[in-house]
Amino acid sequence: MQKGYKISFIIYSGILIFSILFMLMLWGASGHKITLKFYHYLIALFAIISILLLFIFPRISFKKNNLKFIIGIPAVVLLLLSLYYAGQNLFSILTENLIIGFKTVATLFIGIFIGTIIYLIKQILLELKPNKTK
Repeated sequence: MQKGYKISFIIYSGILIFSILFMLMLWGASGHKITLKFYHYLIALFAIISILLLFIFPRISFKKNNLKFIIGIPAVVLLLLSLYYAGQNLFSILTENLIIGFKTVATLFIGIFIGTIIYLIKQILLELKPNKTK
């Protein structure tokens, strides 16, 4: 689990951080006065919590199974939420009338993101199996 999980974690967190920074850059480049509301802070909080949970999860020993379960379930829920919004973005990019070069890059980018989310969910659920022997 370790090598694939680490690579997927790095890709997931990198894309998540890049997306938030890109969103902030676009807000600044728009030229409009942006007033940050509560849900803008929730986006950053979501990213921080999901990255922390995914960072902590593999470091918990198998002997502390309850703690692993307490960390693993919210991580899976946050990953499923990310998967939902990534699927929504993929659908909106494919149905909009956009430049083909942007569609190709954005579809590839979101496809990699969705693939890493599915892999992380699979690895966490395999680690949380009740009758696992080491």
